[in-house]
Amino acid sequence: MLLRTVARTRGEKVLLSAFYTITVLWVSALLVPFAWMASSACKNRLDVYRMPPKWIPELPRVAMVVLDYGDDVPSEGKLVEDAAVAVWMTWDRYGRESVWGVEVVSVAGGKVVFECRAPSYKIKHLKDTKLIAAVLDEDMVRRHARDLVAGIEHRFSGRLEPKRNSFPDQAREIRKFLEGEGVPVESVVVGKSFRRLFDAFVSAWLYLYETANTRITFGRFLLNSSVVTGAVILSQLLISSLAAYALSRLLGPRLSRYLLLFFLATIMIPPLLLFMPLYLMMKNFLISHIPFTHISLPTINLLDPELPGRLHPLLREVLSSVLPYLPLVLPHMAWGLSVLLFKGFFNQLPDELIEAARLDGASEFRIFTHVVLPLSKPVFSVMTLWTFIAVWNEIMWPYIVSVVQP
Repeated sequence: MLLRTVARTRGEKVLLSAFYTITVLWVSALLVPFAWMASSACKNRLDVYRMPPKWIPELPRVAMVVLDYGDDVPSEGKLVEDAAVAVWMTWDRYGRESVWGVEVVSVAGGKVVFECRAPSYKIKHLKDTKLIAAVLDEDMVRRHARDLVAGIEHRFSGRLEPKRNSFPDQAREIRKFLEGEGVPVESVVVGKSFRRLFDAFVSAWLYLYETANTRITFGRFLLNSSVVTGAVILSQLLISSLAAYALSRLLGPRLSRYLLLFFLATIMIPPLLLFMPLYLMMKNFLISHIPFTHISLPTINLLDPELPGRLHPLLREVLSSVLPYLPLVLPHMAWGLSVLLFKGFFNQLPDELIEAARLDGASEFRIFTHVVLPLSKPVFSVMTLWTFIAVWNEIMWPYIVSVVQP
């Protein structure tokens, strides 16, 4: 008997160890694409496609250019022009390869009279603007020098901090190139910088979508997605759980079975077939006429960008920020599959708890909020995660109904 118990215990330990090993290996395999994505985000364009690939990205290179004007202190315009040429032309030629930032220090009379720091994300941000997009050569850089330098960190003072020259060959190449552009180069140092490793994330956050009337940043895109996803999750948990509780505990078995078939039928319809009917529903929201009569009712076009302007001033203040989100939220307020999952979970709850609460005089809503909900945390967690992934990754329906700028 003792040997049998020991053997069973050993067998359970071996089985449990095998389960843990398989789980760890499976989770590790799922994390490999995420790790590669994070690694690629910290690389330049050449390193992303380099073979064989490297998992650990190299630290970005930063070029520090020292300009020496001797004993004569030049004018501020001259300092700004030379610094703009050194920054822009260096990054334009070497930024796509390995240089992720340019620092310029101007020295005159043995003192630092001007310095500027230009990380790659700020240079890209300037290049995306209409004014700087036209800058292609030295003459145009000098004409737009003040606009270029105004968008980066700069000051007419500072101190010269020596840095280690980790790439002397590239430093000599940059110096030779800038001397050909007419810049009084004293020295060029190319070193490594850990701070520039995450410039790609900063560049994405500072992304600017500009039209004739609006300037939209990445933060607005993130806010729109968060509002739509949060609203859909709340509506899914509220409506689907209440409908499932009614099917599971309030209606008779036969009626509940027929209604459940209706929800199952909605799951069988491919989502692509629903785009056109949903689009027409959003365009003619509410009932256009009463059935079996000739009475017509006014409809609302939720896709009309001018709709907030035609509302009453009081309603306009309240609904102007809500109406653009309605076409994105309404089609996802309740899914048939979510009702099915909630009902299956509610069916497994003990009937004794429900009956005891009814004998104590609790209403059905009180039973749902105080008895069912505390026991339903697992299904609510699963539905929250599942709804978030589905809505956050959706692209086709938002693309169809977003007729106005976000």
